[in-house]
Amino acid sequence: DMCLLEGTRIHFVGRNGDMIKTAGSNVSPAEVEMEMQALDGVHNAYVVGLPDSERGQLLVAAVVPRDGAELDFAGIEATLRKRLSSYKVPRAYVQIAREDVPMLHSNKVSRRMVETMMAEKLGRA
Repeated sequence: DMCLLEGTRIHFVGRNGDMIKTAGSNVSPAEVEMEMQALDGVHNAYVVGLPDSERGQLLVAAVVPRDGAELDFAGIEATLRKRLSSYKVPRAYVQIAREDVPMLHSNKVSRRMVETMMAEKLGRA
């Protein structure tokens, strides 16, 4: 397990097996998702890696807006660039509705199906 220590608090970030390798660096999707979900207008974010000939994997995000919110992806990206290392900032964003988030029978998000959906929406299928 991977955690962040903030003062006296420990925050679970993710598992080593969930890491995305991009441009020679490892990225925890959970860390990026946590930063995105703290932003105004973002209800949930799902960060995945898509195959990329230059970077190994391209970091992309499926974003579910809060009810009634208009997402400003340029603003989201600018804020993430201030809070995260540049290699942790997604290179592409797609807005999706809550009901379009692919779920498993266990009621967990299907990361594999999110990857497939993002590849199709971004023309990388």
